[in-house]
Amino acid sequence: FLKEEVYIKIIIGLLSLTFITQPFTLFSFDFLKDKEAKYVTITQVLTLLISNGLKILSVLVTPSLIYFSAILVLENIIAGVIYIYQLKRIKKVSLQLRPTKKMVRAIFFLSLPLVLFSVFGEIYARIDQIMLRHFIDTTTVGFYAAAVRITELCYTLPNILLGALFPALVNALNVSKTEYAKRFKFFYYTLGVASVCISLLFFVFSNLLIKIIYGAKFLEAAPILSIYIFSLFGSFICGLIYQDLIIKNSTRLLITLPALTAIINITLNLYLIPAYGAEGAARATVISYNLTPFFWYILKNLPIYKTKEVSYI
Repeated sequence: FLKEEVYIKIIIGLLSLTFITQPFTLFSFDFLKDKEAKYVTITQVLTLLISNGLKILSVLVTPSLIYFSAILVLENIIAGVIYIYQLKRIKKVSLQLRPTKKMVRAIFFLSLPLVLFSVFGEIYARIDQIMLRHFIDTTTVGFYAAAVRITELCYTLPNILLGALFPALVNALNVSKTEYAKRFKFFYYTLGVASVCISLLFFVFSNLLIKIIYGAKFLEAAPILSIYIFSLFGSFICGLIYQDLIIKNSTRLLITLPALTAIINITLNLYLIPAYGAEGAARATVISYNLTPFFWYILKNLPIYKTKEVSYI
């Protein structure tokens, strides 16, 4: 729609194939349901090492981004192969998958709220870079993307923690509401404190981090990083909140929260990018992300978002 050149369209086409290879990562849930998160962590680390090794090799061999994009598609396949190996060799699980039309239809309609949740999530996570390209230029997008990528490295912590803690939350809900509330509160404060500590650390050393990771030529990304990093609180807490909504089957609120975040993010970007450039986009992200937990706190008690009790036993 933006009339990009053919080379860019080829890369977009390649990267879109990651959606087709994504089902390979679903084998991780077989380990998580049995509280065997260590195998998931092992797979994630091995996949990271292999894919990053291939990325470095591709950069050294050719400047083309096409090979680099192809490696990103392979990441899910690599993870899937490792999971299958673990399932067959360690857990002795049969992988004879025989889905029925009825099962596929039921899962499709059950997953629609999660599809919308993912769509809105992708919009508020990436729309700022698209808008920066429209309002300013690709160089600014490059500096901004550098700050975003460094911040996203920190997402590994909540992703691993939440992956491991999800079964504990489900089990707690089946025991009692009091136990569930106790564990949820503990996880909430743990993630909140961790996000604030990391944000302050990155804020102080933003120049040094940019120099080490990207080099002196990317120092313009440092002030962007020093602002963008404070979106971690909202990101970390929202990860836990969304787990809570999934567990309680609160699909309406699961769609409403990211939709609100996306609307606020786009609205703020329309005003802040022309006025402040990339730093304005970073401010828009920080504000919209950190407002989401407050929206959850306000909306969750409204009658329209009340849900029936769900048992996972």
